[in-house]
Amino acid sequence: MDEDYRDAELNREEQEELNKSRASKKVSRKGSQRYERPDEEDDNQQSQDMKRNGSKVLSQKSGRRDDEDEGSKRRSSRRNLERDDQELSPEEDALEGKGSKSRRSNRRDDDELEESKGRNEEMGKSKYSQKSDRYKPISQDRIENMQRQDEGPNEEPTSKGKTFLTQTKVPQPVMPWHLYDMLFPGGKPAKLCKFLDPDAKNLNLTEVMTRFKLDESLPVIVLSGARNSNRGKFLAGIARAAFRTDAVIIDSGLFTGIEMFTMRKQVKLIGVAPEGEIQYPKINPTVREPNELSNGHTHLFLLCNTDKRKYQWGDEAFLKYTIANAIATGKQSKRGTKPKCKIVYVILGDHAACDYDIYYAAKNQLPIIIVNGSSYSEKLISFMSKETEDINLEIDKEYLENSHSYILDNNNSEEIASYLHFFLTYTPVSYTHLTLPTIYSV
Repeated sequence: MDEDYRDAELNREEQEELNKSRASKKVSRKGSQRYERPDEEDDNQQSQDMKRNGSKVLSQKSGRRDDEDEGSKRRSSRRNLERDDQELSPEEDALEGKGSKSRRSNRRDDDELEESKGRNEEMGKSKYSQKSDRYKPISQDRIENMQRQDEGPNEEPTSKGKTFLTQTKVPQPVMPWHLYDMLFPGGKPAKLCKFLDPDAKNLNLTEVMTRFKLDESLPVIVLSGARNSNRGKFLAGIARAAFRTDAVIIDSGLFTGIEMFTMRKQVKLIGVAPEGEIQYPKINPTVREPNELSNGHTHLFLLCNTDKRKYQWGDEAFLKYTIANAIATGKQSKRGTKPKCKIVYVILGDHAACDYDIYYAAKNQLPIIIVNGSSYSEKLISFMSKETEDINLEIDKEYLENSHSYILDNNNSEEIASYLHFFLTYTPVSYTHLTLPTIYSV
């Protein structure tokens, strides 16, 4: 009985072990969950998974290859460590100067350093592959070139065997004039030109005319000796004639009364005067000075005093004629084949400094209209009508006798406007053959 019981116990224990082994085979893992299924289903499911996830199997194979490479690296490093762990001979120990432990630690440090360098290089290539040009170190030649540019173009090159060329700026000629924008207090702006040296050879007045937009060929009316007077309607006739013929009026730059008419008609009014004889306008003036520049002038030309010469009234006559001739001639590219425009001088005689205006007008055979109404004009009329020969002029009397002069006895605005319009638009063969109703030649 005892033997039969023992055999039964052994059979029971063997049966339990067999059942446990079968149960361990039945149990499988999928992800993190565990489930049980029969052995036959195990095989079928594994084959289906292999077909369904072929890419996963290939990745597993590539992973195995990587594992094999890592394993070979570990075995080679292990061999190096084992060789380092071997005891050194006294000669090697003396030459090395360190024990076996220090040699092993040094090799490990070298391996770790090489691995860290490799990782840093790979990270740098992946991170800054698109910005490699930005992170390139600056060469020494480029640094020296930058320092040389900061020092200036006149510095000699410090590097040997290299030549650095710098662009030298061509010096511009110094013009004998300065241009400004002048604003009259409570008035309109004007263009101002100061001639620092009117006698200079490189005056280059054409450049000034171009910058002031006076390079078109236009007729010119030059008022000589005009000052503040009671000729309002008469001056209105001059402005009306300039408006009808697109003419430009040139005067002394002081107040005459024609300013309001030119501003109304939008006629260009140019003032020419010596700077030492005029005063600039003040802000909120109580009294108008007699030699003060007046509002209404669109352009102003002033003669500045120099160390050699002090300019006075009458010295601006040459500049008056030069500006009038430049405006009448105009720019060749704009004038084309058209003839030069006319210039007419009107002598009012309110100021006695009119001799040189008559001189330049007579010298260039320009028509002169002498308007009666001032003491200076009366002397000129009496001399030209041969009523008297005693006259004090700063110029030769022959210029006045041979000039194309015409005398206007009245101050009618319609008559002066008609005569100016005639002289600015008509080109007579000879001025001496003209016969006018109320204006007569001498």
